[in-house]
Amino acid sequence: MYRVFRPVFFLCLCGIWGTAFAQSGSAVLVRGNAWVSGLPGIGENAFPCFFGDYRITGADAPANTAASPDTNVSANAGAPLFSVYICRESLHFSERLWQTRPGFPGRGAVQRREGGSLFVCFPSDSGLSSGDGWTVMFRFPSEGFDGPALDRFAAVWLERFRYFFSLARGISDISFPAVVNF
Repeated sequence: MYRVFRPVFFLCLCGIWGTAFAQSGSAVLVRGNAWVSGLPGIGENAFPCFFGDYRITGADAPANTAASPDTNVSANAGAPLFSVYICRESLHFSERLWQTRPGFPGRGAVQRREGGSLFVCFPSDSGLSSGDGWTVMFRFPSEGFDGPALDRFAAVWLERFRYFFSLARGISDISFPAVVNF
């Protein structure tokens, strides 16, 4: 039994380390849990939203990215900033304007490029909560941060946020993750 256990334990340990080393970036919340009026990328609206700005660091961070257009937070030494919005509305996205995000099959993710930004949205049927209508929107710079890094970040962020969301007793208890390793 010991001879069987040792190789299995070693393989499990390698799998854990492999997962840890596969993480190549971090996102740090530099401004967050602020209320804003209006969800970007969907035209004129006054949806009340939680808002946060994150800065990406690590190997997947693009070099030249401007500050978020919604804030006066400036990038430090070219560190990229992007935004996350949480809206307590069940929004539906037109297939004419929005495309399915390939990295999230079956989760309802859609994307759209507009005005130098890449918007990635997870509508209410993405599993954030049952019964309530919530929409999560990520606003990334259009250039430089896309593909696997974006998909890893969004998946980890949603998982962390679901945990915080499950602990909230009321809307004022909702918080964004301060650091996301992806």
